[in-house]
Amino acid sequence: MQKKDILKQASAKVKQTGKAVVVERQGEVAVAVLPWATYCAFENWYEEQERERKWREQHEAFEREVAAFEQMKDTLLEKYRGRYVAIYQGEVVGTSSDKMELVHQMHERFGPVTMYVHQVVEQEPVYLVPSFKLLISQSELVLLRPDHLASSRAI
Repeated sequence: MQKKDILKQASAKVKQTGKAVVVERQGEVAVAVLPWATYCAFENWYEEQERERKWREQHEAFEREVAAFEQMKDTLLEKYRGRYVAIYQGEVVGTSSDKMELVHQMHERFGPVTMYVHQVVEQEPVYLVPSFKLLISQSELVLLRPDHLASSRAI
């Protein structure tokens, strides 16, 4: 039987049963014929796996750049205190007093790569950001700030 005929038969069986058909040749899988929905589901799954793999690679690369920054911090403080530095592949590849200018320069130089751009300061600033909570009663909307929660009554 010719390959063309084998594939036609396999396709007909897939249409009839709605299930995948595996064609073997000399005891080994030669081809698998899938229902279209199964193929689309597999393709979507595979694309999601690729997105997750790329995200993990970028995240790991970013973490390596942050670790390199932290490891070099004493030296960076001596040379670049108050300036922004760009760390790429564990090395300082650029500095500037303007963060966005540095980001643009590095993008021009390296393209869209994962790097760490950060200001060299001895101690990182700490920001207090209040959290607001929305409580909805039967007839009104109440906005409560954290400092008011202790004195509020239940609605």
